[in-house]
Amino acid sequence: MAFSFAPNALLTAEQVSKFLFGVDDPTTTPPQGSMAPISTQQQFNIELVVNALSDQITRYVGYELKEGTFTEVWDAAGSDELVTRQQPITSVSSLKISGNGDFSGGATYDTQSYVWDRYSIRLRNSNFPIGRGMIQVIYTAGYSTLPNDIVMAALLQLQYLYRKIGKGDGMVGLSSIAKSVAGGANESQSKDSNVSAEGLIGEVVGMLKSYRRMEIPNSVMYARVS
Repeated sequence: MAFSFAPNALLTAEQVSKFLFGVDDPTTTPPQGSMAPISTQQQFNIELVVNALSDQITRYVGYELKEGTFTEVWDAAGSDELVTRQQPITSVSSLKISGNGDFSGGATYDTQSYVWDRYSIRLRNSNFPIGRGMIQVIYTAGYSTLPNDIVMAALLQLQYLYRKIGKGDGMVGLSSIAKSVAGGANESQSKDSNVSAEGLIGEVVGMLKSYRRMEIPNSVMYARVS
């Protein structure tokens, strides 16, 4: 049985299999240098790690990297711009306004009345009104094919975390420290100093920095309701 990852996983079963084991499916084919396929425990560990690192990276950049369709309701504060939560925007399906929060009967902005780019939607000749939960936007954002540097970052984080599990070392993020304990004995804890506060190794952080969500002044004029 091939690997099964969460819908938001940033790696495919094929990428993981070939990167870690050099075969198409190590659950049925012995990896290079091995006499047998990987165990169900190894498969569980890899699936857990891939799902966890995908969540880590998503939290770090601040938005969903894989393409999807999103519906958001926002407060409006009289600006002409709405900065969506997800990026990069690839299409806008609907932009509505409602005074009572019922968007089934709300007024729809004509597609000619606004423009959009990777990060925001802007009205051409007017401003959004002022009010709570008045704006609904339905749009598509994210990457249909993840950029190579994001995939490489995910693979490096996978390699790091899988090695940690393999060594039974659950300590991540600090350099080796020794501390005194009762009776004068020393307790040593060895941790990796090349890990960020988010749990990502340094090389991964470097690859992902340019993808981090950047808040701009106009974005503080809106609060996402849902």
